[in-house]
Amino acid sequence: MNGKIMPKELIIIAYISEALASIRYRIFSEKAEDEGFRGFSRLFRALSHSEYIHTKNHLMRVGGSRGIQKLVTFSEVFLGNTGENVESALRVEEFEYYEMYPAFIEVARVHGDKLAELSFRWTLEVEKVHVDLLRSAKDYIERGCDWPSSSFWICKYCGNIAINVKGIARCPVCGSAIDSYYEIS
Repeated sequence: MNGKIMPKELIIIAYISEALASIRYRIFSEKAEDEGFRGFSRLFRALSHSEYIHTKNHLMRVGGSRGIQKLVTFSEVFLGNTGENVESALRVEEFEYYEMYPAFIEVARVHGDKLAELSFRWTLEVEKVHVDLLRSAKDYIERGCDWPSSSFWICKYCGNIAINVKGIARCPVCGSAIDSYYEIS
């Protein structure tokens, strides 16, 4: 590295960040289940699947990089009750949506790395969905309610999350046919 952050390094940062988020949300799902919040458990499971797809997409963009990367990502190392976990998840997702991915997109654009830019754009659009879901989750928690939805649908290509796919022909993020979605119930 020549002192400048390049798109490949940013993809590695994104890969690590999304992998940590996937694991963190799986743990949050188990905690919510233990506390009797089956709806929040499903929400965190859906978020975990979505972040896994982002991890896989970023890894495919790295394309053969080897060696240990000495890069830092933004991630909270935290486990609280379900309400605290929703707050923690929302802080991380807002950081990724408002700060991290817009900056990553700009670096990829400046360097002409179209694949990195596409991967970051898809992830940015889905992070907005995560922020919206977690803001709704926060509202439910504040009212003392569990998440009401019984299922979530995940696009296997971009990780987009939908609560209902009826009447949708294509993924609004990546344009894949709606049969690319699978159900988390």
